[in-house]
Amino acid sequence: MHRQYLPRLNWAIGLAVLFSIILVTAPAVFADAGAVSVSYPQRSQRPRAIPWQAGPATSLEISGAPTQTLASASIALTITLRDGIGDIATEYTGTLQFSSSDPQALLPTTYTFSTGDAGRHLFLGLALHTVGSQTITATDINSPALRSVVTINVLPGNVSASLSKISVTSPHWANGSAAATIILTATDAYSNPAPAQTVWLVATGVGHTFAALPGTTNAAGVFSTTLTSTQAQAKEIRALVGRDQSYTWVAPGVFVEFTCSSITGTVFSDANRDNVQQVGEVGLGAVQVAVYAASGTTPLKATVTNPAGQYQFTGLEPGTYRVVQTPLDQFAFSVSGVLTVTLGDFTTSANHRFGNYAAATVTGAVWSDNNQDGSRQADEPSIPGVTISAYDGNALLAASTTTNLSGTYQLDLAAPLPAAPDNFIFNSGGLKIQEPATALIANGNFAQALTALAAATYPVNYDFGAGDLSGWTVSNASAVQVISDVNNLEG
Repeated sequence: MHRQYLPRLNWAIGLAVLFSIILVTAPAVFADAGAVSVSYPQRSQRPRAIPWQAGPATSLEISGAPTQTLASASIALTITLRDGIGDIATEYTGTLQFSSSDPQALLPTTYTFSTGDAGRHLFLGLALHTVGSQTITATDINSPALRSVVTINVLPGNVSASLSKISVTSPHWANGSAAATIILTATDAYSNPAPAQTVWLVATGVGHTFAALPGTTNAAGVFSTTLTSTQAQAKEIRALVGRDQSYTWVAPGVFVEFTCSSITGTVFSDANRDNVQQVGEVGLGAVQVAVYAASGTTPLKATVTNPAGQYQFTGLEPGTYRVVQTPLDQFAFSVSGVLTVTLGDFTTSANHRFGNYAAATVTGAVWSDNNQDGSRQADEPSIPGVTISAYDGNALLAASTTTNLSGTYQLDLAAPLPAAPDNFIFNSGGLKIQEPATALIANGNFAQALTALAAATYPVNYDFGAGDLSGWTVSNASAVQVISDVNNLEG
């Protein structure tokens, strides 16, 4: 609102002007012995109004801010600039910037006042996201003394289904007393702890008991309880969290394994073939292992080893089982690929090892060579039960086996795999490739096996189409004569 008169003069001038106004505007008084008459000057004789103009801004104030808000709730603030005597500085055209103690705050960009704002502007859409006492500060970027701070207490918002989480301990015996610990941590969408939330937990399956439900999250947004079970199975745990009329399912759920008995072991590279894992003999990951009933032909459970070569089977009833490792290409077993394990109630049978060593396979047959020509004819019978042995360079036994009913045998001899093939020679024999001199012969050094080779030129048992050629070296450059690009491969 603009005033029409200006009461802005120093005290001396103010008194003089005020006195003049009184003199000029005072009515004329005439007195005689018996009567008093009063007359006013004509309108044209009265003084004109003095125009008023606001002074420069000397203070900034923030109004309309709540004392308390929920995280992410929209906040509206009004910024007002005032002059030295508290009137609105209607001529203010400075630029404001906003800051906050909340690193997640949503604030306006810098704003420059116009004369149309008349010293006051409403800012919408601010938001605070971090729980606790937070401040919002508005400052004139050119006159930092024009500054004001408002403090707002921020409460957590609704529970976030994706950021809240459940953690559990597992596995546990399914004996009704071994307890899994279930911990729920409730947070809102901005990772603020959500205290005083009601928590319900559910578990799949039967035969289980939670220690105490429902529960309530503490000041850190955490609720903890325990779960026992008399049934051996994996149970999915889900949590329903919230308060008042707002509840949400925390996703995803987690699993607790309640087990009767377990089998654990390791698959490893057994360089010395003693089936004992020594330092330097690494575990083999991603190897398939299965468990069978003692006389079963269908696996009860199957798994793959972790990167350290470890495997486990849980939830097994007491009894006798066969544990079987899938054979690895170019490897042989130090002892056997099948282990027999007997389990009791609520026990873990551990350290069932499968030693594997890199091996060269030697196969053959033993038969009665009636005509002594070294070649087996159809009527020459096999000879089973013959012992076949192989010896190393020091005349020490390397492997031994006996022929089967068909007279055949297989020996797996330790032969560590090379880091990469060596001594292969690629000789084009003067081959001319139909390409222009400017064409790019991609990957001519064979570094990634992209150059097509005729099948007849492949080294035996090595697939250049999909092979890993890391470790290869090129001893000389390819000699290629380029003639023409008849198929326009150059593009």
